[in-house]
Amino acid sequence: KPPPSGIIYRDALPGEFGTNPGPEGQSKYFVAVNTTNLNKTIGYIGYSVVAGDRAQKELDFFPLPQIRRDAEIVFLEYIRVGWKSRERGVGTWMLSSFLPHVKNERPQLDAVYLMVGKEHIAGRMYENVGFKLLNGTNRSALAHYQYAYTTAAAAAAPHEHPLSENVNPQ
Repeated sequence: KPPPSGIIYRDALPGEFGTNPGPEGQSKYFVAVNTTNLNKTIGYIGYSVVAGDRAQKELDFFPLPQIRRDAEIVFLEYIRVGWKSRERGVGTWMLSSFLPHVKNERPQLDAVYLMVGKEHIAGRMYENVGFKLLNGTNRSALAHYQYAYTTAAAAAAPHEHPLSENVNPQ
């Protein structure tokens, strides 16, 4: 599916979009902005960066695999797309843009994790982008996913483009 026209994907600007609790630089937002509609934010990803040596303790609700102490992980807290922009590829392109962007910003990053209701329609999108369902998580109502930067999908992901090139012309 081609990228939606007129949408850019970037970090939220200071004061532009909500705040997350947590240490500065640890919790952030990545947004999809419609440049053809008053630069309106039409989607966002809320995420936290966690050091590998703290990950098991801070994310005790999540079945994390072994994580290097010197690594970082990202936990996706929210992925939202406005009602009028759904089923148009905005979420897929936003997530596909986010993954190389956050790795570029944080070279120590090993993986990105998220959880979603087991029957949630977005599970298919996560798998199409390269997330893998973690083994042993099929007993609860939640599905736990990992995007490891050592996978073939991560290696094949395009490198991040400068912001001026993130506009997707028709």
